[in-house]
Amino acid sequence: MYESSSGKLVLIDFGLAVKKTELGEKQTYPDHFHSKNYKRDLTWNQLKSYQEYKYQNSFNPCADPYSEAYLDCSDEQEKNFKYAKAKWYEILKLL
Repeated sequence: MYESSSGKLVLIDFGLAVKKTELGEKQTYPDHFHSKNYKRDLTWNQLKSYQEYKYQNSFNPCADPYSEAYLDCSDEQEKNFKYAKAKWYEILKLL
């Protein structure tokens, strides 16, 4: 979700949204598209990490060093992108 230049809130669905139940971060989602894709029951925490990675990869100018927007990449944005990428790649190693 983000606020547009006109002040409207915009919701972007990456197909990763899941409800956090009383099981919390250990809740698994066997019927989720990405669980089926990776042939593993992904947890809420894993899907949250994937969602953050997809968000950073889509909207952070640091994600694409070949784009003009990369020139405007701040230290904080670069840190956020690298953190999200490292966290998701660490999860991938476990899958």
